[in-house]
Amino acid sequence: MKRFLLLLVALTAVVGCNPFDDSDPEIPPSPVYRYSFAVSIKDAAGNDLVAPIGSDQWKPAGDDSQWMGEINPERYTFEIKTSNPDEWIKRTYSATMGYTPYFLMAFSKSDNCYWLYCDSFIMRRFGLQNPLIYRIASPIIFGDNTEHDISTNWEEDPEFPFVNGDVSTYVQPVQCTKALFDGKELPVRKIKYTNAGEYYYVYVIDIVLE
Repeated sequence: MKRFLLLLVALTAVVGCNPFDDSDPEIPPSPVYRYSFAVSIKDAAGNDLVAPIGSDQWKPAGDDSQWMGEINPERYTFEIKTSNPDEWIKRTYSATMGYTPYFLMAFSKSDNCYWLYCDSFIMRRFGLQNPLIYRIASPIIFGDNTEHDISTNWEEDPEFPFVNGDVSTYVQPVQCTKALFDGKELPVRKIKYTNAGEYYYVYVIDIVLE
């Protein structure tokens, strides 16, 4: 099945033996696991703490002006930690899609709030990333520069089986089974989206700051 995502964030890197890096043009595309994850953040009164940065979305100059929704990198820091190999992937901006990890800000009509949304594509040969850790800091959202970790666990989704030799299955969505925010486990919601007859799931956690 063809996998199509309107809000696509390809997480890759260009150094070392990295599970995001599959850029060698001489090698056929490797099967990848796709980790679709989103976070809503509100205060105890229900105010959307992600919304204030909505008016400050970064629009790069020139031909890259189509990069709508990316958060101004001066407003936050973001890293991803894979479990195999054990390394942190730091967020650095690049105008070339596929060579920079970052959170995309997206408005959820179903939740009536903004999400920090992330789609990770990690080569299948490295196995499922358990845990896959997202580290984020933002004084606008959290009130200071403290780093916060979201640790997630994943497993294969039987709705999207991998078939060796069938390239239409080489992007294999996986499902989030557990998420912890700063060590506290939070419920994980599974939301289905459809587009042009295709569908995908986003796994969402809702963070409430006291």
